[in-house]
Parts: sequence; structure tokens; C-alpha cells
Amino acid sequence: MKQKETTNRENLQKTFKSKIQKLKVLCNDAHHAEKLINDIISIKGQLDIKPTLVYLQIDDIVKEYDFGHFKLILMKNCIVVKVAGFEMVVHPMQKTLYKQLQYIINTHEDDSGLSDEEKDAFPTFINATMCLIMTPLICFCNDGLWQDLAYYFSKKQNDFFAKKLETPLQDETPEEDTEFNNVVSAIEDFKKEAIKEENGKQEGTENME
Repeated sequence: MKQKETTNRENLQKTFKSKIQKLKVLCNDAHHAEKLINDIISIKGQLDIKPTLVYLQIDDIVKEYDFGHFKLILMKNCIVVKVAGFEMVVHPMQKTLYKQLQYIINTHEDDSGLSDEEKDAFPTFINATMCLIMTPLICFCNDGLWQDLAYYFSKKQNDFFAKKLETPLQDETPEEDTEFNNVVSAIEDFKKEAIKEENGKQEGTENME
């Protein structure tokens, strides 16, 4: 996927430069023509930008893992679960699910640290994980199925949280405290960058006007 997109962009860049050069040749003042072209490109680029709910750059792909009926795509800041008609973006803040998928990827890359029994059980571990992730894809095909699953999951969750509420709170370890502070700091940095980028866009629009 990443290599194909890179090749497409390289071809587009070559065509783009060729068209720009032709326009410069047609104009008497090459310097003035270049400035006008850059202004037009900038305005067109801003017109093409639309707000998105999910934005992932192909360049951020680290590696794709094809497990046959599903793929895990490791990116710089998330993991994408890809099944036919279904894509789930899992960020590190979704700690339990992210670590589950991260373990699958790491073990798939190198299982030398596992015992023979653990290696034999690893495919079952993958299937069990994907069974839960893919439940929304299949459960609504039958009313009885999704109702039974909803009842089962609700009961298990209620039992789990009831036990958690009965467990006395424990003080956070220094490592957990540091991890929490790092997450908060990362969120604050992201908000600052988003505000800075938005202000930059507004200033650029005002300058062109």
C-alpha cells in the first residue's frame, strides 16, 4: 500500500512540474508567472482541505501484517485493524486493546521467547482476540444472536465491575504516575499544536486577502 502510494505521488510530482514549466514558457514574465501559480496552488490547496473525523497518512505506516482474513497495520501512532468492510483505529490511550494487538504483532515478528506450548496456543490467542473484535460485524445478522451476546456481555461486565468496586483502592506506583502524566502532557501538546496550526491557516488566508 505504502509503496504504491509513493509511486503515485512521484508520478504526480513529475506531471505537476512539467505543467508548471509549460505555463512559465507561455508567460512573458516567468517570475510573475511563478508567483501567480504558487498563489493559485495555495488557494486551491486550502479549498481542498476538508475537516475529517479520522486522518491517517500512508507515510506513517511502519509495517502491514497480513493474517489472511484480517490485517493489522502498525503505524507510528496507532494500530489499524482491517477486515472487509471494517476498519478500527486503535490508539495507545486505548491501553488494553492496543497492548493486546501490540503483543500479537511483536510475537508474530519474534516468538523466540515463548515456550513450545505457548507457540502452539498463539493461533488460538489470535483467533480469540479477533472473535471479540469482529463481533459487531456478525452479531446483528440475527436478533436472537445479538440479544444473547448483549445479555452475556452485560452480565460479565457487571460482575467484573462489581468485583472491582469491592476491591480497595491501591496507591499508584511511580511508574503509573509517570505514565499518566505523560499521557496528559501528550494531550496538551496535541491541543497546542492543533490551535497553532489553525491560527496559522487563518493568518495565511488573511494575508492573501
